[in-house]
Amino acid sequence: MIKREVVDKGIQPENQYGFDESNFIMGQARKVRVTGRRGAKNTYSQQGGSRQSVTVMVTICADGSALTPTAIFKGTKLLKRWGDVNPLEINIARAKKGYTNKELGAAWMRDFDGQTHMKNDEPRVLFLDGHNSHYSNALLDYATENGIRVLGYWARMTHVAQGLDVVCFGALKIEYGLARDEYERRTGREIDGSSFLQVYAEAHCKIFTTDLVKKAFEKTGIHPWNPDAISLLNQAPSRELSTQ
Repeated sequence: MIKREVVDKGIQPENQYGFDESNFIMGQARKVRVTGRRGAKNTYSQQGGSRQSVTVMVTICADGSALTPTAIFKGTKLLKRWGDVNPLEINIARAKKGYTNKELGAAWMRDFDGQTHMKNDEPRVLFLDGHNSHYSNALLDYATENGIRVLGYWARMTHVAQGLDVVCFGALKIEYGLARDEYERRTGREIDGSSFLQVYAEAHCKIFTTDLVKKAFEKTGIHPWNPDAISLLNQAPSRELSTQ
């Protein structure tokens, strides 16, 4: 599928994109020392720390660039404080459960088009997994009408085929954890909705460098095209999700 839809059609790296989302816990549960009887081992209990998460939607390009991400907060309405400190001007959305859905997926596709259509007049290819929110009729129809070819891998293959999963998100989680810990040590406050984007931005900028983004496409064999990048035992066919 990649050879036929990307290589054979001459899609240039600046028009090849990969999208995925990941969840980030805002606060963290701290270990609190509990004093026991003399001679007993120290015991610890988990206290404090918000376990509420934020979903971040990330899009990268084979030319080494990354688009402005979208953060989905849990809530029934948008809160102004979520964007109080937003150094990357990350797009802010909300969902009742804090996760992406078909409505947000379709809105994201419109934003993706807005961020990429001015680059050139050539067709764009977008790789994503098979989550329900990624192939609603509204999303696929908009993509087809605007020259965006959507290619998706089976969900069980994202751990070897999706560059964001393979290269970026693990490192991003580590950097976010470090930035979160440093913020909480420095301020004495846990991360919440008003500080999440500030802390996340530190990690995002460290991970989404030109070199690492290119590596995400290279390691999965998308660009440069390398059919041997993923072993035959782990390969599964890509499926075309764009409507005709």
